[in-house]
Amino acid sequence: MQRLIAVLGTFATSLLCAAFVPSGASAQTVLTSDQAVYTPGSNAELTGSGFAPDESVTLQVVHADGSPSTGPEHAPWSVAADAGGGFVTTWLTCMDDCVGQLLQATANGVSSGSPAGTTFANHVCGNGVVTSVTPVGGSCAAFTPAVGAGPDNYEVQQGGTYTMTIAGVTECSGSTITVFVQSSSTGNFCFNATGGSGTYVGTFTMPNPACNTMPVSYKCGAGATCNHPGSFGAQGPTSGCGGVHLRASNFNGSCVKTSTDTDCSGGGCTPCTLVCPPDVTVDCTAPTAPSNTGTPTGCAGASFTDSETPGSCAGNYVITRTWSAPNGCGDTVTCEQEITVTDTTPPVISCPGNASVDCSASTDPASTGSASATDDCSGVASISHSDSTAAGNCAGNYVITRTWTATDGCGNSSSCTQTITVTDTTPPVISCPGNASVDCSASTDPASTGSASATDDCSGVASISHSDSTAAGNCAGNHVITRTWTATDGCGNSSSCTQTITVTDTTPPVISCPSGAVVDCSASTDPVDTGSASATDDCSGVASISHSDSVSQPDPACAFRTITRTWTATDGCGNSSSCVQMITVTDTTAPTISCPADVSLSGCCVSIGIGTATATDDCSDVTVTNDAPPSFCVGDTLVTWTATDGCGNYSTCQQTVTVVEVVLDFEGPLLHGQNLVTPGPEVPFSCPSISGGPDPVTPGNGNNGPAIFNSTSGPFGADPDLDVDLGNILYLQRNGSPTDAFTGINGPDTWDHPNDDEDGGTLTFDFCGGVEALSIDLIDIDPPAPTNNVSVVLTDINNLTRTYTVPAGWTDAGPGAAAVGNLLLNAVGVQLGFSANATESTMAGYDELNVVKIVVRLGSSGALDNLKYCPSLPRASATARNGADVNPMILAATTLPVLGGTWRANLDCSDFDVGVATVVVRRSPSSGTMTPMGEVLVGGDLVRTTTQAFSRSVSSVAWDIPFDLSLVGTEVSAQGLCRATASGPKLLQARRLSNAVDLILGF
Repeated sequence: MQRLIAVLGTFATSLLCAAFVPSGASAQTVLTSDQAVYTPGSNAELTGSGFAPDESVTLQVVHADGSPSTGPEHAPWSVAADAGGGFVTTWLTCMDDCVGQLLQATANGVSSGSPAGTTFANHVCGNGVVTSVTPVGGSCAAFTPAVGAGPDNYEVQQGGTYTMTIAGVTECSGSTITVFVQSSSTGNFCFNATGGSGTYVGTFTMPNPACNTMPVSYKCGAGATCNHPGSFGAQGPTSGCGGVHLRASNFNGSCVKTSTDTDCSGGGCTPCTLVCPPDVTVDCTAPTAPSNTGTPTGCAGASFTDSETPGSCAGNYVITRTWSAPNGCGDTVTCEQEITVTDTTPPVISCPGNASVDCSASTDPASTGSASATDDCSGVASISHSDSTAAGNCAGNYVITRTWTATDGCGNSSSCTQTITVTDTTPPVISCPGNASVDCSASTDPASTGSASATDDCSGVASISHSDSTAAGNCAGNHVITRTWTATDGCGNSSSCTQTITVTDTTPPVISCPSGAVVDCSASTDPVDTGSASATDDCSGVASISHSDSVSQPDPACAFRTITRTWTATDGCGNSSSCVQMITVTDTTAPTISCPADVSLSGCCVSIGIGTATATDDCSDVTVTNDAPPSFCVGDTLVTWTATDGCGNYSTCQQTVTVVEVVLDFEGPLLHGQNLVTPGPEVPFSCPSISGGPDPVTPGNGNNGPAIFNSTSGPFGADPDLDVDLGNILYLQRNGSPTDAFTGINGPDTWDHPNDDEDGGTLTFDFCGGVEALSIDLIDIDPPAPTNNVSVVLTDINNLTRTYTVPAGWTDAGPGAAAVGNLLLNAVGVQLGFSANATESTMAGYDELNVVKIVVRLGSSGALDNLKYCPSLPRASATARNGADVNPMILAATTLPVLGGTWRANLDCSDFDVGVATVVVRRSPSSGTMTPMGEVLVGGDLVRTTTQAFSRSVSSVAWDIPFDLSLVGTEVSAQGLCRATASGPKLLQARRLSNAVDLILGF
C-alpha cells in the first residue's frame, strides 16, 4: 500500500469535491474516499466499484491544481478488483509537498480501461463542535450519532432551512467565521456564522437536490473562499475528530426520517390533511378553550392562534381560531374555526338608603349616596338616576323620588328606587363688612364703611338691616360705632353679625414752613427774624407749633453753618406733622486789624521784635500773621500784617521797619574843639566819642588838633586837593608859621589854617559798645613824611586788632586833583587805589562785630569823612537760678524776652489740684530773701504781674514786652507762685514759690 502525503496547515483556494468522473470513464466506475479531509499522516480509505471483475486497477494521488507532485507518495500503485468489480485500498497522506493542497486520486482499470476519480484534502482537526442543527419554518431534522470512528450525522431535508451552532472554536478570534460544507455530488456550499468567544451561529438552506453525506469544516473570517484549503474540520457532539456531516434524508408528514437520499434526485413526501372542529356560539361567561370548543384532526402537532373581531358591545365578539400543523413534507397546513361570544344578562344593581337632608345640603349622590352595580361580562357601562319632586308645605320642604338605572356595555339594564326628604331649618348666612377705621373727617355711612351681605340656602334673603351704638373715645375726634347687621330669609329665619367702626383723628395738622433764610453770622436766627411756621387741623385743632434746630458747621473755626430748623405742628390728639426750614449763616465780613507802630533803628541786618498787630472779628476767631523776614537790613522793610478769620475773610495793614547805618558825617562851622557828633538813635548802643592828637611818628607843634573844614565854604576859598564838596576832619595849623603860605582870618599865629603840609596827627573813635565797622572815606592823601602816610587800626572788645595801611597815591598822585578813597573796614586783603594799594593785617581771633576803638593816623596832609558802622544790638536771654533743690516749684522759660514780643514760661503747679498761678517780674538784685519755708524770694521793684487760675499740673504764663528802646539791656528777674484755692489730695501747703529766672531784655 502506497503512502499519501496530506495537506498540512491551512489553505484557501478552490472548492473541494469528494469524487469526480475522469474523461472517458464509464457511468458505472466510481472511486470514493471515506472522508473529505484527512489529517496529515493518516490513512485515506479509497473504495472503487463498477470495474471489470478481478481486473487490475492502477491508482495514483497527485496535486489537483496540476502543480508538480514529487516524492514517492505520488507514485502509482495497483490493486485487484474483486469478483464484483470493486476494491478497497488505503493511502498514507503525505506530510511534505502536500501541505495545503487539494489532492486528486484516480483509478484506471487495466483490462477495461475504465477510469474513476475523486478529490479530497487533508488538514488539522478543529476544536469547534457542531452542537446543534435546528430546523426553521417547518423543516424536518434528526441526529444520528457516530458509529465507531465515523462522523456524527445531522439528518436534514433537501431544500430545508436550518440554524447551525458551532461552539468551542479556538482557532478564530473574530466575530465571524465561514462554514464550509463539502459535497462530492451536488457541489460545495458555504455560509457565515457570527458570534464570538468561541461560539458562532449561522443559518443555511440545504441544496435541493442533495444526496449522501456532506462533511462540515470552517474557516476564520467572513466570506472566506469556499474551498478546503485553510479550513478546520468541525467535530460532532459524539464523534470528536471523526468529523460531522450533513446527510440528505427523506421524512414523512410527521417529520420521521424514512430514508437517505443517495440518488441526488430531490426529496419528496405525502402531506397530511388538517380538519378543523365545527363553529360554535357560547355565552360570554363560558370558556373558549379548545377543551370547550373542539380540536382539529388529520395532522399531528397542531397549534392555533386567535384573532378577535369586536361585536356590537364589549360582551359580543367573534373569535377566528386558525389552526396550523406541519404536513410532514416541510410545509405547514392550516384551517379556521369561528367561535361566536354573546352577552344577554343585565347588571345586578343595589340602591343607596333613603335620606333626609336640610335644604341647604346637597342632594347630589355624592351627599345622599349612589347606587352600585356589577355585570358578568360587558361591565357596567353606566349608572344613572332620574328624580321626581313632590312639593312640601313651603318652598324649602319637598320629597325627591330618585330612580337609579344600571346599564351594561351591551345595553342590558336593571333599576331600583331611593327616597330623599328635604327640609329648610337653616337661617341665612350673613357676612359683615370688615371692621373699619376711619378718620374723624370721613363718612361712616355704609357706602363708605361697607355693607353686610347674606346668602340663604333655600328661601332666599328677604332683607338686610343694621343698627348702630356709639361709645365715646378719649377725645372728641375718637369714638367707636358698633354696627349690628341682621339678615332674614323668606321663611323668617334670621342671623346677625357685628361690625366695629373705629373713628379716630389720625390726620396731622397741615403745616407750612417759612421760607429759607440767609443771615450774617452777627444777625439773629430767632424765628422773630427768620419767620415762623403756620398750621391748620381738620378735627382737633392745632395745639402747638414748635421747632428744633440741627446745626451743621463743617469747620468749627468758621462761623459759616447751616441750621436745619424742623417745625412741628401738633393737634389736640397728638398727631403731628413737620416741615423743614433751612437757615444759612454766612460770614463775609473781614476782621478789623490794627498794625503796631513803625520801627526805626540803626544797624546793618538785625533780628528784632516789631510788636504785634491786633485784630477783632464779629463772629470767628482771628489768626494774625505777617510776612516779616527773619532779619531786617539797611533800608525800609514793609511788613504786611494779615488778620484772617475762621472763614477765610481777611484784612491787612502795613508797618514800616527802618534800619539805618550810623554815618559820622562831619559838617559844621570851622570851630576848633567843637563837639563833632550829633546824638542820634545809635547813641544808646555805641555812644561814640572822638579825640585827636599829634602824629606819633612825626610829633611837633605844627598842628593843633582836628577840626571840621568845608573845602567849599572856608575863608581861604577852595583847596584844590579838598574839592570834594564834603565836610572833612582836618588838623588846624598855626597861622604865620614858616611854612604857612596863607594869612589866617584871625591874624598871624592863630590856629585857623587847614593842615596842608607834612605834619600829621591821629584821630581816635571810642565806642561804649561793640560795633561792626563798615568803611571810611580818606581824602587827599599826600606823599608820606617820612614813611606811610595813613594807617587805620581797629581794636575789638578782646583788644585784638585789624590794621589797614594806606600809602600815598592811594587817592591821587599829588596836589591838584580832588580825590576820595572809600576804605572798607570789614574787608581782608588788598584794596586797589589810584596808583598804590592799601593792605590789611588781622590778628587771630579778631571779632569784627565787636569793635570798640578805631584810630586813624594821618602821616601828612589829608582828611577823612563819613565813618560808617552798625551797632551790635544787645541780645535777649533767660537764665534759671535757685534750682529745684531750693524752690521745689519749677518755672521754665519757653521763649526769650525779645522787645516787641511775648515772653512765655511754664509754671509747674503739679502739687496742687486747683489753684492760681502767679508770675512776678522785678528789677531785682542777684539774690533775694529767705522765706520761712526755706525758699528764696526775689526782691526789687515790681515790673509786671501775671495771674492765671489752673486745674491742671502745668500753667502757661505770658508777658507782653513793649518795643521800647530804653528797655534794651534791662536786667530783670521772674519768679512764680502756686497758691491753692481748694483742698485736695495733692495739697501739700497753701503757697509755694518757684525758682527764679534772670532775664535780659533785648533783640
